[in-house]
Amino acid sequence: MAGRLTTVASYDIAAKAQLARNVLEAAGIPALVTDQEIVAMDWLISNAVGGIKVQVREEDADRAAAVLDEKLGAEAGLASEEIDEDELARQALAAAPEEEPEGAAESAEAPPEPGPGADWGRDEYARQALLMALLSGLVPPVVFYAFYLWLNAAFGSGPITRWGWAQVAASGLVVGVYTLLYWAVLSALGWAGLVGLAANR
Repeated sequence: MAGRLTTVASYDIAAKAQLARNVLEAAGIPALVTDQEIVAMDWLISNAVGGIKVQVREEDADRAAAVLDEKLGAEAGLASEEIDEDELARQALAAAPEEEPEGAAESAEAPPEPGPGADWGRDEYARQALLMALLSGLVPPVVFYAFYLWLNAAFGSGPITRWGWAQVAASGLVVGVYTLLYWAVLSALGWAGLVGLAANR
């Protein structure tokens, strides 16, 4: 695609980005999806790279944003906006508070540093716990991470839906079964090693 590209939408799921691309191409706007492979390899860095981006030529950006808004509505993704530095400074000055009341500065606490999963709710922890629990059948050490996610979903703060509780129960069951299975296998290997040592004496 010739010409300078700009991002018109960003998604955390590849299927949504591909849907947006299809909508744009159906409207006659050439588009491409970037960073899909990076997010697919490690979904934890999705926020660091800005998600899976849908890009179009700069001259098509306004029309593409309008098409996405019309066809997808709330699912349109986060459109990028390029703002001139002078305009940004003017907006910041216009939004500056008049004057803080006395003692407001001392009482204000610094917000906590965001960490991995800082914006996750308990439902998202439950979903991730179930995925990691199932993955731990192929990669045994993942069972520890699945257990961590399960603890956040089961005992974290905030609301959780019935579907979230169902995922908590399912992931807890899967983690428990795999933990017992791995313990049994390691115990059997340990006893076999001891029997082998005794036989060699």
